[in-house]
Amino acid sequence: MSLIIDFFTYPFLTQALFSALFLALLCGLLSPIIVTKKFAFMGASISHGALLGVAIGLSFFEISSTQGSFFLFLITLLITLLAVAPLALATFRQRLPSDALIGLFFTATMGTGLLIHQASGSKKGDLLSYLFGNILTLTTFDLILLGILCAIVLPLFWLKRPHWMLFLFDEEAAAVQGMPTRHYHFILFFALTLVIVAGLKISGVILINSYLLIPGIFALRTAPNARSTFGYSIVFALKATLLGLFLANALDWPVGATLAVVQVLLFFLSIGYVVLFQKARQ
Repeated sequence: MSLIIDFFTYPFLTQALFSALFLALLCGLLSPIIVTKKFAFMGASISHGALLGVAIGLSFFEISSTQGSFFLFLITLLITLLAVAPLALATFRQRLPSDALIGLFFTATMGTGLLIHQASGSKKGDLLSYLFGNILTLTTFDLILLGILCAIVLPLFWLKRPHWMLFLFDEEAAAVQGMPTRHYHFILFFALTLVIVAGLKISGVILINSYLLIPGIFALRTAPNARSTFGYSIVFALKATLLGLFLANALDWPVGATLAVVQVLLFFLSIGYVVLFQKARQ
């Protein structure tokens, strides 16, 4: 019980708790879309590309202040969007680039980011914390930012679920019915980039893909129908986040790695339970 009380006693833990829950809500909503559209590798590309923006931002701003966090976010978002735009164009209507091209993209951006940080920003911020996440680097701005994103992104996707499901499962039919599928495609990429950049301090570049994939895989595997897929994904993400945070605090483990491992373990346990339950009913 004392471990739970810690999250409401120490301000940095309270901030980390609500920030992680906001991130879980956002990723839980986007995850089924990413998995269904087969954009798993694209999510990794965006997160790796974001490291270039972080490295450039750290070269000019200190992250200890709210103002520094704000400008760091803007620079990272702008550079990531510019880098991701060609890939977003290439993936519209399934005109996917080769795996080699995507791998070249995030390898080049990540490597360039590391070089820039080493050359000019290594003393201004810990780039390693953006690779694996570090809740100690969270600021009030990060919490407010994730809260604002929830207020914007959740209604945008949740209230338009029928349209998104049609876009996901039959894009051609959506276009025939007059849906602006191109707009939906770019809205998805923009929202995905926003969420990844905003969540780097929690899960990091390397581990945020677990947030983007596992809830959606779980929901698509266990939800009784397409309409409930989003709800299942969000609930899974929230449960895994709470459990991961409490374990990380109790055992003094790194938060990003703990969240990733807990989501994987919870996924396999949940799938195993569902399989056993279905066999028991037969």
